[in-house]
Amino acid sequence: MKQKRLFILSLFCLFFVLSCRKSTECTGIILTVTVSDAGVETPLGGCTLVIGESDFADSIKRTVMTDASGRYEGTWLRQAYLPVVATKGDYRGVGYLDLTPGNVYELKIPMYK
Repeated sequence: MKQKRLFILSLFCLFFVLSCRKSTECTGIILTVTVSDAGVETPLGGCTLVIGESDFADSIKRTVMTDASGRYEGTWLRQAYLPVVATKGDYRGVGYLDLTPGNVYELKIPMYK
């Protein structure tokens, strides 16, 4: 009987400890768009995104491409505030990705010539 109580107490403690762990995973969505003189936004696909600086940890910085709809979605393991530079041909845009645990941050980068 004593072993059974100890076993149940151990399971309860394990469950409690595991359920208290907070997720540190952060999700960022980046959209690249061109903006007409009338203010109409059009997705610009195939852009190169440089996320982070060259001296950032390899687990944080990345160089990626947006899909045909101008979208990139990534996940990071820790909170961060990252600069993003987007380029495609003569187009260029900049922004900052503000990643916080448990949240999805969407950054729209207007691209200009």
